[in-house]
Amino acid sequence: MLDILVLSLSLMGVNWIDYLKEDFRLTKTGVQLMISEPQNRWADEKMDSLIDGLKESGFLMVGDPQDRNKFLYM
Repeated sequence: MLDILVLSLSLMGVNWIDYLKEDFRLTKTGVQLMISEPQNRWADEKMDSLIDGLKESGFLMVGDPQDRNKFLYM
């Protein structure tokens, strides 16, 4: 089981939701997931699908996504 999980450029595939589900399965309860992805990949309505995918996979959002230097940090 993982104590911390960092995803950087990991959600580029078509089946990114499967990655999130597997990530949740491999983590301990209360683990912090940190995500860094290209801002343009998750623009507009795609951001809502990412947040929904995180929740659907079992993760809880803490705080708001941050845009910095063309990257999205969650």
